[in-house]
Amino acid sequence: MFIFELLIEYKKLFGFKNVFLRNIKANKLIILYLTFSLFFPIIIVYLLYMNLYIWMGVTALLYFVILFFGGVQHKAKMVKSIPENSIGLDLIPFRKMLKDKFSIETEEQLLLLDEVIKKEMEITEYNSKYPLIEVIRQLLVAILVTGILSYAFFEIRDGHKEVGTTILTVYIICIGILITISGLIKQIRDFGSISYLHEISYKINLSILNDSININKEQDNMNSNSFKPRKTRHK
Repeated sequence: MFIFELLIEYKKLFGFKNVFLRNIKANKLIILYLTFSLFFPIIIVYLLYMNLYIWMGVTALLYFVILFFGGVQHKAKMVKSIPENSIGLDLIPFRKMLKDKFSIETEEQLLLLDEVIKKEMEITEYNSKYPLIEVIRQLLVAILVTGILSYAFFEIRDGHKEVGTTILTVYIICIGILITISGLIKQIRDFGSISYLHEISYKINLSILNDSININKEQDNMNSNSFKPRKTRHK
């Protein structure tokens, strides 16, 4: 129950909507990259269906180039948008939320919370595993890759080019669909409960590090002030 309430409060500050709006504010070009990522797979599948293989290859290459350089540009833009010496940029609202909503403030409380979160993640990941899932996955891959592709190439070798080409086309389209679905699942997972728990655990450790840095800075300032030479008055 406590973890559930913690996730609700955390999503209010760092949920998908707030993160997405912050990314757009920092880099308007992200809208263009998202548009490309949605429409280019559809265009590639259409070109494949029309047997325009050269244009399909050029479009696919352009798609991956745009995604690569777009990711590099967005990452650089996000780094520039963050002020210097901002280790506590996201920590300020995070620590305020922990203090106001859950009365968690001390280092000992943060460490205990981190342990509870890690145990929660272990339990969730253990319960989400299915028996023999790896064997089932390997069998499916073996059937799809070895079976379907072998059958398609055998048909082409025996002179049934239309049948073999159709099977290969369907296979490539399925791969494109799986890549798109995989991307969507990744986005959902990035804003799922386990992902949020990982983020909270990371911010807890970053908070402890930030407190330690601030304490060291205060001690250095006190030491430097205590060792300042006193000015002597000359008569």
